[in-house]
Amino acid sequence: MRHFVNAFAFGFLLLASIPAALAEGVMVFGASGQLGAPHVRMLLDRGETVTAFVRPTSSRTRLQGLDIQYAIGDLTDAPSVLAAMEEF
Repeated sequence: MRHFVNAFAFGFLLLASIPAALAEGVMVFGASGQLGAPHVRMLLDRGETVTAFVRPTSSRTRLQGLDIQYAIGDLTDAPSVLAAMEEF
């Protein structure tokens, strides 16, 4: 089962509700941001496979050195979101 996390909307409570044993991977929208990056780190600490959905212009400084995949797109561009989900 794959999970999608929007760091801006759900917060840390959602992360606690995803059983690690059920997840094949998690795509985090807003992963490079101030709220998203800590979510990515928490998921990695739990042993999850993480894909960070980031805009092409977003700084990835907060994600440097992390063992994650990237999906490039913009939430306001439906085709880029669909493409990221299909590849995920």
